[in-house]
Amino acid sequence: MLSTNTNLEEINKLYFSNIFKNTTNFIKASDIAEIKIGKTPPRKEKKWFSSEKGQIWVSIKDMNSSGSFILDSSEYLINNATNNFNIQKVSKNTVILSFKLTIGRVKITEQDMFTNEAIAQFKNAKLPFQFLYTYLKSFPYETLGSTSSIAKSINSKIVKNIPILHPEKYELDNYMSFAEPIFKEIELHQLENKKLLSIKDELLHRFFN
Repeated sequence: MLSTNTNLEEINKLYFSNIFKNTTNFIKASDIAEIKIGKTPPRKEKKWFSSEKGQIWVSIKDMNSSGSFILDSSEYLINNATNNFNIQKVSKNTVILSFKLTIGRVKITEQDMFTNEAIAQFKNAKLPFQFLYTYLKSFPYETLGSTSSIAKSINSKIVKNIPILHPEKYELDNYMSFAEPIFKEIELHQLENKKLLSIKDELLHRFFN
């Protein structure tokens, strides 16, 4: 399934490049979406965190997983944490981008979730998430901000000013008629793979206990 999704992503990327190769109109990211940043509760107060279940709370490490969609996280927040610290919810089918230390990891949220402060969400985007995801995946982030041999970092102001390709409606419609079924297939494969891994873990747990 992973190789199938890799192939589907590559086909999508090639089609995207072909459709928009002559498009030269760009606008700022803040003009097509609300750029919102996540947050981390005080680390010393362990009561807000959970290694089991709770509110999905995405870190950059979680965004290193394969696939276009982010399905889960390795650490969770209890329900009260998101309210107490006013942590921005990221709605389903929203594009998120890592912009601190590790720049340029891009995912689509498969369900409502939350993120830490190293991740920006493109909330209420005026462009489809399939388009925005594909564009940001290939964006040359090395052209933004300052870099060093140790780490790379940009800030939220720079994220808001990222130039976003702004296509004509006929171009976007052409792309979306091709991209929508591809992304549905990718999401389905990822969910099936997650289910299979869950069944495997359950069987191993029963076997060794």
